[in-house]
Amino acid sequence: MPEQHADSTDPVSVDEGKKRVYLTFRGFLSFDDAERLYESYRRAIHRVGSGYTAVSIFEDFVPGKEEVQQIISKMILMANDNGCLAAAR
Repeated sequence: MPEQHADSTDPVSVDEGKKRVYLTFRGFLSFDDAERLYESYRRAIHRVGSGYTAVSIFEDFVPGKEEVQQIISKMILMANDNGCLAAAR
């Protein structure tokens, strides 16, 4: 079976009224996918500002290699440093 890569067309969406950032993790997350997700998340954080909730949605997610896990760890640190008040799945 071929590897299903992450659908990174819209990995992050924002509800500014509710101050929520939605992150979708779908399929296999390659290094390039993870970098795109990181940058999209960074832009979303700046859009909603401090005091937001991050909602992670996992659909057949495969985290990938160590380098991908490091980017996800950087995303968590970025959330903590930029006012994420809560995280939900």
